[in-house]
Amino acid sequence: VVGVDLERFGEIHRRVRQGVPTGMALNLWEDAAFDALIDRTRRTSAGYSLSGRLAGVAHGAATLVVNGDVLVGTVWTPAALYDIRTVNGAQVLREVNMAALPPLAPPNMHTLPPRRSGASTTVQPRSGSDDGSVIDVLVVWTAGAAKKAGGVAAIRSLIDLGVAAANDAYARSGVRFRLSLVGAEQADFPDLNDENAPPFSLSELAAWYEELAAQYDGVIAMRSRRRGHHQYRHGHG
Repeated sequence: VVGVDLERFGEIHRRVRQGVPTGMALNLWEDAAFDALIDRTRRTSAGYSLSGRLAGVAHGAATLVVNGDVLVGTVWTPAALYDIRTVNGAQVLREVNMAALPPLAPPNMHTLPPRRSGASTTVQPRSGSDDGSVIDVLVVWTAGAAKKAGGVAAIRSLIDLGVAAANDAYARSGVRFRLSLVGAEQADFPDLNDENAPPFSLSELAAWYEELAAQYDGVIAMRSRRRGHHQYRHGHG
């Protein structure tokens, strides 16, 4: 458990909004104390995010989300990864064992076929109003996922953190893509990994999906047709 001054976070948020990068001390443990220069802030579902680099740490970065009295965050260094979570009103810090993570898959390299002589290389945009730089994201969770995260406020804060951290990584890497969280809500169907949950049919899941897709017009969910049936990708806790 770590002590956090949320008023100090609010002060930093206001200064960065005014265009003033502001230092923040991240005293995680005795052997893990960092100085972060916070230079980015964005609005979240119920508060704001703060992002910045770690001074003197190559490729070190921090992203934090404050939604009311819920604080979540991630601090990266080349040697370690730290998670900050709010559990029962208190902030809890854990260090992720990087060595225990599975190795990355090797790059999947593809060789493009030679271009036919005289073939045009001009690609016509599919839509003049959408350049593809903003990716809409809809996150849906089950009751089991919310319970595991520490409640609805906690899981919404973790979703905000995921979007903020991704956008910060895109910006610092010079990638033009940005994620836009267009919706986040709890699904009204049981967890697939809950042995005590009542059974439900794929037709019920499909009906719920169609209702949600209609509600969030313009958000395209991944779906394929095979022999006249729908396939749905379902994330659960």
